[in-house]
Amino acid sequence: MDINADLGEGGGQDAALMPLIARANIACGGHAGDAARMRATLRLAERHGIQIGAHPGYPDRARFGRTETGATPAQIEADCTSQLAAFRREADDCGLAVAHVKAHGALYHRLMQDPSAADAFLRAVRAVLGGAAVMGLPGSVLQERAPGRERIHCGTVRRPAL
Repeated sequence: MDINADLGEGGGQDAALMPLIARANIACGGHAGDAARMRATLRLAERHGIQIGAHPGYPDRARFGRTETGATPAQIEADCTSQLAAFRREADDCGLAVAHVKAHGALYHRLMQDPSAADAFLRAVRAVLGGAAVMGLPGSVLQERAPGRERIHCGTVRRPAL
């Protein structure tokens, strides 16, 4: 099982989670994170031999990127390009390759169903990270529109009823 976790968001549990996962989705400064936190999380992933991925989201720290903003596709492309470029700089400085991208929160959910938003996101990924894999729900618009690149399918884990 390929377990991933969203890290570098200030939750305080990154060090405890890192040994339990295969992939770290690291906040890129939009919904959470900054250059110093990215670098620290990248170094932690490196120590544990974890694949690293960028985790861009709507630049909405007040709501932690969990609320749909109504951003246009052009805004999504610009915001993601900026966040991915910042992440790439930090990864390059650490000598690490970016393996994948997983959008955060409301942006992630929008990309699963909105073709224009998915295309804008994929343009940003292609421009900054080339052929990095893209995480998304199986059968989603994002996964269907990501031809020629590795697709990592994310499922939903549900708690059993008590």
